[in-house]
Amino acid sequence: MRIASLVSRLAPGAKPAHRIRIKSRILCEQVDPDDFPRLTAEHLEHLLLKYTYRPDDHQEVGYSKRTNVSAYLDLSGLPAGSPDERDLAGHLARYVAELISDGGLRPTVIAISKLASQGLLRTAAQRLSIPLIMVSPYGPNADAPIEGFFEPGDRAILLHDVALSGQHLVDCIVTLRSHGLTANDLVTLTRHRAADGSLPALMRENRINVHCASLLLPEKGRVLSGMPSVDNASPAVIPCVLCDVIQNKDGVPVRAMFDRDELPTEILRETQNFALIADVAPLMPGHALLVSKRHAISMSKCSPQELAELDLFRREAAEILAAAYSRDVVAFEHGLCNRSKMANCGIDHAHMHLVPLGFSLLPMLTQDFAPRQLRSLESLPEAAARRDEYLLLIEDADVVQLVFTETPTRQYFRRVVSAITGRDVWNWNDEVLLRENREARDWILGVHQVFNGSAGQT
Repeated sequence: MRIASLVSRLAPGAKPAHRIRIKSRILCEQVDPDDFPRLTAEHLEHLLLKYTYRPDDHQEVGYSKRTNVSAYLDLSGLPAGSPDERDLAGHLARYVAELISDGGLRPTVIAISKLASQGLLRTAAQRLSIPLIMVSPYGPNADAPIEGFFEPGDRAILLHDVALSGQHLVDCIVTLRSHGLTANDLVTLTRHRAADGSLPALMRENRINVHCASLLLPEKGRVLSGMPSVDNASPAVIPCVLCDVIQNKDGVPVRAMFDRDELPTEILRETQNFALIADVAPLMPGHALLVSKRHAISMSKCSPQELAELDLFRREAAEILAAAYSRDVVAFEHGLCNRSKMANCGIDHAHMHLVPLGFSLLPMLTQDFAPRQLRSLESLPEAAARRDEYLLLIEDADVVQLVFTETPTRQYFRRVVSAITGRDVWNWNDEVLLRENREARDWILGVHQVFNGSAGQT
């Protein structure tokens, strides 16, 4: 309530989305991981195993779904105010603070299930100084399942102790979403090894990112620290069409249009860290993509050294396209920085568009937003830190224009280019469905003919 009152005084006429962004900035920019202890791996393992019990027989545990386990962690028995509670709460708070500091989370409220180990979780939330709400999707309070102050649009993370089946946690997040909160992230102190089978699939199905500070292997008497997020979007965890393209796999969209005799590979040219491919749903002749070979969610997650390589690669490819199509080439990217958000192009893999357009997009961008100039492409990671998403445009004189959006802007550049050129279809997913689109086939083959004979390492 206090933070909402402060925002009302600071920006009395702000729109709801702007209010949430202001709240997020005020709350998150004062979170410093160094304010909290990090337990050593040995100390964390000692504490978690201390509260792990092993019944004589396998037993079923859980709330909305019961899971059979031979050993389980029960943190509800932590003595209130004890050194154990303080240590574990501090470790969890630091993990959340690190996620916030890295830009992966930008919460305005922390939610806790009323059925969870509230002492530990409350202590962790209070140390983070982010407003706390309690959620219970079942029981007699079904008409008011959320306790505490929140505003529609608030960004909530669900804080939990042990992730097992995940069913109850999904119910909690769905309840938050149904009351107007943006809730896409679950942060847990540990994940039970028994959750390995069903939890990742359930989380992907419900668009929930799971961040786990550790992995509990109770049967082996081990706790592994520093576990990656369950949905940390590596190609081994979440299917990615551009990862498949880079690896020249079957089943990618272009294989519904061309067999391997007609188009052996989609890669037109490549460097050490990037590949150039034809856009599978081109907006016009010569439309190509510069794609990161490793799975990064946006170019802002590449290193300055990689971006220097990318910028040189972009210039070389643009020169070839400009000469082939006799039009100036524009480059643009819709970049995602926050993995808790859904990419508004539908692909959470860094890719930059190269289009021999022949006209400038800057007037339209300036009309819709307030772009700023970057000193170079290498400065993108620093500029985009602590942001959710951005729009990037490179045109004449290689000037890099950058926009941070207040609200999601689905496929902004594709829509703008389509509006200017008079194309009816701008959504690449819709375009891919048009398998018999002869024009798109010819355009894709045309790009390959332009680079035919020049493919390989640059």
